[in-house]
Amino acid sequence: MAFQTLTARLLASRPLTSFTKHLEFEMQGIPRLGFVPGQWLSLKHTKSDGEEITRAYSIASPPAENGHFALCLNRVQDGFMSNFLCDMNQGDEISCQGPFGDFILRPPMRDTIFIATGTGVAPFRSMLHWLLADPSRHENKELWLLFGSRTERDIYYHREFLELASNVRVKLDPKVRASIIEGIVVLLSLFDENPSVCKAFCPPREAYAHPPRPGEPRPLPPLDDLL
Repeated sequence: MAFQTLTARLLASRPLTSFTKHLEFEMQGIPRLGFVPGQWLSLKHTKSDGEEITRAYSIASPPAENGHFALCLNRVQDGFMSNFLCDMNQGDEISCQGPFGDFILRPPMRDTIFIATGTGVAPFRSMLHWLLADPSRHENKELWLLFGSRTERDIYYHREFLELASNVRVKLDPKVRASIIEGIVVLLSLFDENPSVCKAFCPPREAYAHPPRPGEPRPLPPLDDLL
């Protein structure tokens, strides 16, 4: 099955960190880009030697009534596509196909925990913006975002997520805690206040009465030890 190839024009590019960028595009030739939060696009570019490079990137923005979409990506050493995208200037164009993928929210809406590291937060940014834009979509369900990164400054869209949480009446708590555990910053939306979530992620101390056998992974310690 042949998929339609579209052309996307770069509208804006801004750094999230020294090696991560947020890119905003406008699809050319169509009035609206129809997609479901969580889906991805396949971007294509041909190198000077004629080799075509194709890479998949999750859409980091919610659906809009136009052809706009955003991506969040790292500049990968020796990675042709990531460097090409990060070096694009406003007005530059790239070919793409899609959207694709079934990593999407499915009814009925439930209390939801979103877990991501690094640029893996892209589809969740799309989902959360879409959910919180209309109260009927989240149906007063509880939402948590658990974000892992090497350092606290690498929590992409940190201020944006806090502002998003503060403007809605759902349990996406803006009072976050950051804890550095073995070099990883864990961003917790105070989900320890919910007993069921705490039990699922942080078993009680008595669960660790016997240390793991050689070769077994060390279990996650109780939440109060992390904070």
